[in-house]
Amino acid sequence: MKDKLLKKLIDSTLQKYIFFPLDFGFYKKPTSIINNIDSLIENLTENKIGSIMIHKGLLKTYQRKLNNSQYPYFLHTTASTGLYNTVKKVQISSVKEAKDLGAIGVSTLIYLGNPHELEMLKMLGKISEEADRLGMLVYTMMYVADFIDSKFTEKLALDDIRYAARIAYELGVDIVETRLPNDQTNLHRIKEICPIPLILGDRSSYSNDEYVELIRDSVKKGYDGVSITNRSLKTAFDKLTKRTNEALRG
Repeated sequence: MKDKLLKKLIDSTLQKYIFFPLDFGFYKKPTSIINNIDSLIENLTENKIGSIMIHKGLLKTYQRKLNNSQYPYFLHTTASTGLYNTVKKVQISSVKEAKDLGAIGVSTLIYLGNPHELEMLKMLGKISEEADRLGMLVYTMMYVADFIDSKFTEKLALDDIRYAARIAYELGVDIVETRLPNDQTNLHRIKEICPIPLILGDRSSYSNDEYVELIRDSVKKGYDGVSITNRSLKTAFDKLTKRTNEALRG
């Protein structure tokens, strides 16, 4: 069942996955780039590129357009705002709600290595259980981070990222997104212990040239695709797709 769903997401030419998390309006202050969401969704649905993750308000707005195009999408089910310094994510939508809204699955963000870790792991376990029961995919962004001295601090050592990817797999997640480690020398070691689709989480700090080179290197070492964050709203669509396709070809 889930193998069929995964086949709907993979690019048939590249044999790689492309995802677009569009949850900026929730966890960041409202910015000018969120005005580009209309155009991005229209381009993605018309060209059948990748899959998006959005919160239920956006999904209700775009549901007819998405369904008419038969474009696959995820309901993003976890959240926190940017108004308070915390890495704790809470569940704000259910898997059943995602199914009722026509989604192919649910997406979640989990931060490990902080005092809220156990609560978030318990939450993800329940989401995974419900998704299996309803035949829905679970996509998890699994990062290692905390606020230290009021500053968001992410651990980017290979062993930390490797551990995060394995935890997602053992919790029954179907697709896991991780960061790239600071040192990419042994990048292949992450995929060795993570047999589910492994996705590179893009960072806005990467330049366009770095973006292409890092994706190209990661797919050569086992990553199965890319998750494009606010770059998707800040870059002209044709340039973004050209760079991404070029990079994913390896």
